[in-house]
Amino acid sequence: MQPLAAVVAPGKEDHIQQFITDSPWSTGPLETLLAQRAEEMLGGKDAVLIIDDTCLTKFGTKSVGVARQYSGQVGKITTCRCLVSLTLAQHELPVPVALRLFLPQQWTRDPARLEAAGVPLEHQLPQTKWELALKELDRVSEHVTFGMVLADAGYGVNAQFRHALTERGLLWSVGITRTVLAT
Repeated sequence: MQPLAAVVAPGKEDHIQQFITDSPWSTGPLETLLAQRAEEMLGGKDAVLIIDDTCLTKFGTKSVGVARQYSGQVGKITTCRCLVSLTLAQHELPVPVALRLFLPQQWTRDPARLEAAGVPLEHQLPQTKWELALKELDRVSEHVTFGMVLADAGYGVNAQFRHALTERGLLWSVGITRTVLAT
């Protein structure tokens, strides 16, 4: 945050930090604009929407969402934050269209911790990664077009996720493990 603030408002980094972390503001209009720009650049039937996790290694326990959980980036369970990411891609060009922080059970089962960290009420409800991914897919589908949804086995092993994609009339290809019976 500090490097960005130094460029945007030299000498007033604390003001930018306070605005981003403490001021209530809706991300909706910005997210809509970003999705519309992504659509202009590469939306269409040849585009794919990629659903994946992005995990950020983190030390400590106070940052929102930090917990011991699996990180694909390091290939093991580690202390990190995980975000559900949706990326619109066509050929070699990817454009991120959604990024949502996943709150593990250690967080959603601890109201005092959620309140102390300033997590808005609407984000305190327990959600799985695949539920969060579907919510974001529904949101971005209002603004971007794509021919197929792709996801790795972290999502593909869940039958409810696969069925939800089918119910939405989407063409999809997901990874599964060898122990999963595809239905």
